[in-house]
Amino acid sequence: MAQGRIGRAYHCKTYWRRRAGIPGIGSWFTRKSLSGGGWLLDTGVHMLDNALFILDNFAVHSVTGATYREFGPSGAGEGGYGLSERTETAFDVDDFATAMIKLAGGATVLLIDAVWAMHNERRSEMNIELYGSEGAIDTYGDKLFRRQGSEYHAIEGPDAGPLTYPHTSRFHHFVNVILGREEPCVTLEQALAVQCVIDAIYAPAANGKEVLLSGDAACETPAGEPAREIAVNKAQITGAIFEALTTLRLMAITATGYNNVDLEAAHAAGVTVSSVAAYATPRHS
Repeated sequence: MAQGRIGRAYHCKTYWRRRAGIPGIGSWFTRKSLSGGGWLLDTGVHMLDNALFILDNFAVHSVTGATYREFGPSGAGEGGYGLSERTETAFDVDDFATAMIKLAGGATVLLIDAVWAMHNERRSEMNIELYGSEGAIDTYGDKLFRRQGSEYHAIEGPDAGPLTYPHTSRFHHFVNVILGREEPCVTLEQALAVQCVIDAIYAPAANGKEVLLSGDAACETPAGEPAREIAVNKAQITGAIFEALTTLRLMAITATGYNNVDLEAAHAAGVTVSSVAAYATPRHS
């Protein structure tokens, strides 16, 4: 992408589909009051974030999305993860999500499938496919497709140039950012843009309808209301964030500690910080 070998990237398709991958029906994963959502929040968000990062475009113009609950309510589609955490059979989250996302500049991202369970030939499949004016990229297959002269080529393992982060480790990156040796690979504004897309897909009144956002990374929530409660995981929450989120009153941490949060700044801003209920079960301790 950075070398411009596919020309203008005008479309991206990303998906992660599982035939039976619902984690522990009845556990906190499948109860909206504890998890906030289903597969879209569990792994779909990562595919979306990856796609926008590769495109280097987090300026979201609009979102049209839909979610479904087709397998979980009947107990079908359960995978092997989270079974020890089951306390009941509740399932009130999505097991299938899809969306069309329009970006500034005209590019589109089709989050075609974020699926915990579906009828499918393969047990699990994921990919990010990029389509440009001069070629295409199969990201997970490590292939470049483009025409050279009169012939069409499928190039396996194309030279991508030097790595931006040679250590290829998010943990090294986290430490290096704290030590001032590297700039964060993802900014707060980019993270907010991803969350705005998720909120738009989940918006009850917008299911299947286009939700217009602000057109840049600093998008508003679909309802136009500032956030009062948010859930975060493994993100460094500084005083500057609390200063920016002036209406925030509750921050729920989907982890087992608060060492990533500036608690003094939270207290000064009147924000309550707590762990997500039932997160630290014996499986995670």
